[in-house]
Formats: sequence, C-alpha cells, structure tokens
Amino acid sequence: MVTYLDGLISKAKASAFEVVVTCQVSIWTGECDALGLVTESDTYDGLVARACLIAPELPELNGVAADADNLNLSFPSAKSQRVGLLMVATLYPQLSKLLRVNGCVIIRQGKGSHEIWQSPIN
Repeated sequence: MVTYLDGLISKAKASAFEVVVTCQVSIWTGECDALGLVTESDTYDGLVARACLIAPELPELNGVAADADNLNLSFPSAKSQRVGLLMVATLYPQLSKLLRVNGCVIIRQGKGSHEIWQSPIN
C-alpha cells in the first residue's frame, strides 16, 4: 500500500520518500532519487496517481531497502507551487505566440526553463 501525503510525513513505521515535482510547459515531472522514481503526466493529479502506482515495484527493482507494501510518498513543495506552475504552464503558449507575432525572438536559453527574448524595438 502506498500512502500519499500532501506535504506531510507520517509517524508510522513506513518507508518515507520525498518526490520532487517540477512542471514545464504543461508536463508535470516527479523524481525521487532515493527510490529510483522518475515519471511524468499532463496533470499534477495524474502525476501523483502514476507515482503511487509504480512506486511499490521500485524497491526490489532498484535494490532499495524499503517495505514495498508500506511506502509513504510526500510531495512537499508541490502544493505551494501548484497554482503558480499551473498558471505558467497554461499561459506560456499564449505568451510565446504573442511575442513571436510581434517580432520577438528567443536569443538563448536561461537557467532552468527561462528563455531570453529579444524585441525588435530595443
């Protein structure tokens, strides 16, 4: 059984693993190095469901000392970032199109998912 903890770690004697969640252009990614988990989905809820579905198989496959029948997955940063990430993920295609229509071009990739654009008026 996998327990999904939204920002909380249970005090039960279960193996607890933190899943780092990121979202870029409407693709949600979850990673947990300690468990060997990497998965993605179109939605945050889909990501959580996928992580909970595949997590029980990973301790044995990846040689992790954990009880596969009693795992706790936490997504601590996801809840606080979820609204902002959803807004960015849904607005980016519109913003990108608006910039291109007005003659702007990407001149280079910045840190992470940031892009550096150049405007024809500057």
